[in-house]
Amino acid sequence: MAMGGCTNLKVLDLSSNTLQGEILAELGSLKDLIKLRLHKNGLSGEIPRYLTDLQSLRFLSLYENRLSGAMPPTFGNLTSLQELDLEGNMLSGAFPSSLGLLPSLSCTSLENNNLSGSIPDSIWNMSSLTAFSVSNNQLSGTIPPGAFNAFHRLESLIQQQQLRGSIPPSIYNASKINLLQLTDNYFSGTVPLEVGNLGDINWLQLSGNLLEAKEPKDWEFLTALVNSSQLEFLLLGSCKFGGSLPESLSNLSTSLRFISLSHNAISGSIPRDTGNLINLQFLDLRFNSFTGSLPSSFSKLKNLHTFSVALNKMSGLIPMAIGNLTELNQLEFVGNSFSGMIQAQ
Repeated sequence: MAMGGCTNLKVLDLSSNTLQGEILAELGSLKDLIKLRLHKNGLSGEIPRYLTDLQSLRFLSLYENRLSGAMPPTFGNLTSLQELDLEGNMLSGAFPSSLGLLPSLSCTSLENNNLSGSIPDSIWNMSSLTAFSVSNNQLSGTIPPGAFNAFHRLESLIQQQQLRGSIPPSIYNASKINLLQLTDNYFSGTVPLEVGNLGDINWLQLSGNLLEAKEPKDWEFLTALVNSSQLEFLLLGSCKFGGSLPESLSNLSTSLRFISLSHNAISGSIPRDTGNLINLQFLDLRFNSFTGSLPSSFSKLKNLHTFSVALNKMSGLIPMAIGNLTELNQLEFVGNSFSGMIQAQ
């Protein structure tokens, strides 16, 4: 395909085809190009440096190809770039610090590659970012204490890596964030109280870390989330949370649809007014040390379709009202000491 003569071209979309081989060198002559979409093909080889000479380029989409090698360090030349999507390739090497110098870059997706090393400090200073996803790479290191100081526009952060250390309290600066996924890292310590400042949060996922709670004060972040009226998904499974859940769990947003606290070491009773979460569809409390009986308020969970307290230390009668939860399609009580029968009223 000869493209070099189309020097006035501003948009080139060849996505979702069966293109093979390396990215054409002729694309480097399209100096007026604003949008380049080559995703979902079979392109291979490295990302050529001549693409980073297209200083008018605002949108670059190369996801789901077979591109390999290191990302060009000259990405910083793309000073007009707003969106960059390289997800689902085989890119390797270091995360280029020059990306952090792009003044207009708002959306970046680099997940499902083989990038290694740490996330450069320049990235944490990008006030233009609204979405940043680098999951399923080999990135490591820590999140700097002031990492979120510049993220006033950030709406989505997805990092499934090998990151360590604590989640910094500066996260409260990302007050517009609605999706926060820090799954399967090695974050430790307690969840900062400042998480409760995320008033727009819809999806909070911290599962698969070394985060812990031992004392009531360690659960204060959960109480602070009462202010997050748009919260629908709360995933805190497979951590090291212990102690007792605060009664404030029952005061979380009635928008909540999904709660997972499985595979922790939480003890004590399930908060008695959990039934106040009337739109709850999924509640997973497996593999903990909950004691006592099921709260009678569960009868209000008319939308519940999946409920598990398997492998806890619960006892007492199973409330007859459970039989009236007509949306239930998965119910797990295995490995407790419940008695009685489930009956429909």
